[in-house]
Amino acid sequence: MSPNAEAARHVVRERFTSLNAALGDLASSAFGIRPYEQFRSDGLLEARYQNRLMSAFLLISHLRDDARRLAKRIGVDPSPDPTSDAIVIGMVLVDADHGVFHSHVIIERAIHEWVNFLASELALDLRQEVDAWLPEKDPDYVITQGDLKPTV
Repeated sequence: MSPNAEAARHVVRERFTSLNAALGDLASSAFGIRPYEQFRSDGLLEARYQNRLMSAFLLISHLRDDARRLAKRIGVDPSPDPTSDAIVIGMVLVDADHGVFHSHVIIERAIHEWVNFLASELALDLRQEVDAWLPEKDPDYVITQGDLKPTV
């Protein structure tokens, strides 16, 4: 492997080290538990978190650039062409108490919670009907070569 390619690999590794640090800076423990009033009254607290968040996104953006540079150095063209497949898989949602979830997980869990509530509290049992089109499970997805495949 050429020295340029090895240097590019090192940059990518270092970028992941920076991302690891950025995620630590974004953890709820980085700011501690504070009364809501303090959070609302301290304008700098929200600004600090936004700055840390923007830093993390900037690091991710730089990672994309680092990966492109590495691909060029090792002779790989990772650019999609205009006819490449694209998949829309939702959004990431963040809750201060419960963590980070994918939007599909939230929607699916909400539907199942409603189904369970209706069955237990209002004697309307839709569990079998809903399970036919939305089986209750925690899905994990892996994207391989343009296909979305469950890894259950």
